[in-house]
Amino acid sequence: LLDRVVRSFEAALGLNQDSLSATIGMACVLYHRGNYEEAFNRFCFVLRRNPDCSPRVRLGIGMCLYQLGHYERARQAFERTLELDKECVEAMVGLALLHINNTELSPQERARQGRIMLERAYRINKSNSMVLNHLSQYFFYKDDYQ
Repeated sequence: LLDRVVRSFEAALGLNQDSLSATIGMACVLYHRGNYEEAFNRFCFVLRRNPDCSPRVRLGIGMCLYQLGHYERARQAFERTLELDKECVEAMVGLALLHINNTELSPQERARQGRIMLERAYRINKSNSMVLNHLSQYFFYKDDYQ
C-alpha cells in the first residue's frame, strides 16, 4: 500500500514539482521509512515556499531533527509548533522526550519537566495513544501503578 502511495506522490510531483501537498505527503513517507534527512529536506522546502503553512510542517521538521540527533534544533521546532498551535500534543510529546533525555538536568528534574509536558498533552487529548504510552512508561518507571 505504501508503495502505491509513493507512486501517487511521485506522479503528482512529476506533473507539478512545486506541489506542496505532494511534497508533504512524500516527506511523511520518507520519515516513516527512516530517511530522516530527505524527509527533513522536503519539509524545509515546503516551509520555504509557504512560511504560513500548517504548523504540522514544523512538527515534521522537529521530528526529523530529533531522529537525526539535532536535539536543540528539534526543541526549537517543537516550541515554534506550539506557538502556532497551542494544542499540538505531538509537539508536547517531542518536548517531553527531550526533557526526559536531557542529561544536563538532574534525573528528578528531567522526570518532572517531562511529566509536566505529558500531563499538558493529556489534558488536551485524553485518548492520544502516544501520550498514553509515554505516561504509562513514566508511571511504570516511577513504580506508581495507581
